[in-house]
Amino acid sequence: FFGLSIAGVGNNPMLGTILRLTGTVNTTSLVGNDFAVTSDDGYRVTINGNVEAEVDMLQAPTTTNHTYGGGALQLASFEMLWFETQRVEAALRVTGLDFVAPIPLPAAGWLLLTALGGLGLYGRRRAAAA
Repeated sequence: FFGLSIAGVGNNPMLGTILRLTGTVNTTSLVGNDFAVTSDDGYRVTINGNVEAEVDMLQAPTTTNHTYGGGALQLASFEMLWFETQRVEAALRVTGLDFVAPIPLPAAGWLLLTALGGLGLYGRRRAAAA
């Protein structure tokens, strides 16, 4: 995909950058609709293991529209590989995809569980002393 293998690079420093972005997208509103990627150089967008968009060339910042070909899976895994070969200009923007932010368990939940456990131990100790 990148036109070279890491094994073939040897001791030469590799110019530019390769990024791997992962996450979750909501595909229900995406079926039959386009999403756009503005990129300087190349990229590959994979949704649920299927390559949905790919540009394998060096280019100035260009916006390319792609049509999602998968089904309405609601939540789907997302991966984007992006490479930049120059240190002069870099651009990356994805529009039309509904990214889903992970929802972390708040620290207050763990604190509450710890407090309840402590109260339970205190009650047991008190009952054993009586």
